[in-house]
Amino acid sequence: MSDTGAVPEKQKPSPDRLDDLFGYARAHAATGDTRVWVDDLERMLVVAWDLMTAEQRLQFREHADTIALIEAAGESPLPP
Repeated sequence: MSDTGAVPEKQKPSPDRLDDLFGYARAHAATGDTRVWVDDLERMLVVAWDLMTAEQRLQFREHADTIALIEAAGESPLPP
């Protein structure tokens, strides 16, 4: 068996523990400026986006909560 550098399965964070990732960002921000929390969340979203397929990105963009956020920002939910 070759070492691919991958983290062993038992050490990987559970995919259903998104709250843990939010907690890490909150804890990081607790040591200083609360903008750190937002920066951490933005970086996590970029990573998630990079890991998504084109279909998953489209589903995310078309989700009702995402559309509501886009509209609340005064934008059109339809891509240009």
